[in-house]
Amino acid sequence: MAHLVKHAPKSPFDGPVFLELVALMPRPKSHYGTGKNADVLKPSAPEWHTSKPDADNILKMLKDCMNELFFVDDKQVCVSRVAKKYTDGSPRWDVCIYQIETGG
Repeated sequence: MAHLVKHAPKSPFDGPVFLELVALMPRPKSHYGTGKNADVLKPSAPEWHTSKPDADNILKMLKDCMNELFFVDDKQVCVSRVAKKYTDGSPRWDVCIYQIETGG
């Protein structure tokens, strides 16, 4: 929450929004070699994170945290995209929010 607050707009969006999330998850030690190869990623190490937490649960938690800061209510999220991948760097969530233009 503390990190989100720093990036919140002056006033929350009041129309439909598109929310995009890429959750970059830490790799387990089993993805790396042993001994002198402890820092070398195994060729068999997967790119996609397929274990818990579920992508929809991560998105739900993010929407709950963004509620009233980025949008008036999370029901405004009309389009969303979420991905879970492993990272060899720092674990983080990359989030983009777009206000959807409405014709009319």
